[in-house]
Amino acid sequence: MTDVTSNASIPAAHSAPGMPTMTEAFRVWLRVAMLSFGGPAGQIAVMHRIIVEEKNWAPRSDSCMP
Repeated sequence: MTDVTSNASIPAAHSAPGMPTMTEAFRVWLRVAMLSFGGPAGQIAVMHRIIVEEKNWAPRSDSCMP
C-alpha cells in the first residue's frame, strides 16, 4: 500500500511569488514612477523588469512580455 502522507513522490513546485508588505509595495511603485520616463511603453517595461524579474511578485508566465 502506498503511503499518501509522504511528499517524496510530489515534484517540487516553482516558488510562489511572495506577498509584499504595503511599505515595500509603495517603495516599488514610487521607484517605477521615478524611472518611467517615456510614456506607457517605457512604464510597462520598467514595471515588468522590477515586478516580474527582480521582485518575483508575479510569475513570468502571467506576463505578456517574453
